[in-house]
Amino acid sequence: MKDKLDFDTLFKMHYNDILRLAFFITTDRILAEDVAQEALLIVYDKLHTLKDKSKFKYWLNKIVINCANQVLRKNSKYIYTENIEFINDVLNVDIDKNDPLYIMEEKELNRFIYSAIASLGDLERKIFVLRYFEKYSFKEIADTLEINASTARTIVFRGKKLLENKLEQYYNPDPKEMGNQM
Repeated sequence: MKDKLDFDTLFKMHYNDILRLAFFITTDRILAEDVAQEALLIVYDKLHTLKDKSKFKYWLNKIVINCANQVLRKNSKYIYTENIEFINDVLNVDIDKNDPLYIMEEKELNRFIYSAIASLGDLERKIFVLRYFEKYSFKEIADTLEINASTARTIVFRGKKLLENKLEQYYNPDPKEMGNQM
C-alpha cells in the first residue's frame, strides 16, 4: 500500500468493511455511517503513522472499534432501530429475486440472526464480530480489544452457545409460546 493514498481510493477499498464492522458494534445504521466516516477520516489523516503496513487491517479495525465506542458513549440514551434492508446490505445477502417465499424466509432469518447478535453484550458482540466476520485469531482479538486471549476464547464459546440456543428456538419454537401469540 502506498504511503500517500487519496481519500477516494481509501473509501472505495475499505468503506464497506468499515461500515459492516461499525454496524455490528453500534447495531444502528445511522450511527454506523457516522462511525465509518469518522474512522475513514482518522485513517486518512494518520496513515503516515502506521509503521508496519502488514498490520493495516488490524490498525484500521482498532480505529473503527474506538470510534464506535466513542459514538456509543455519546449516544448512550439513543433508541436503536432495525432496518432490514440495511442489515441485508451489510451482511451482503445474495437472494434469489425470483422466489418471493425464499426472499421472505431469508429476510426473516437474517433479521433473527442480526437480533441474536445484537442481543449479545457489547464486548461479546465485538469479539463475535471480529472472530466470525473479520476472521481474527484469538490473539488478534486480544490485541485489538486489549484483553486476554483466553478471555476472548471463553466469550466466543459462550456467545456461540447463546446463538445456538436462539437458533434452536427459531427452528423449533415452543408450541406453548406460539399459542399465546395467536
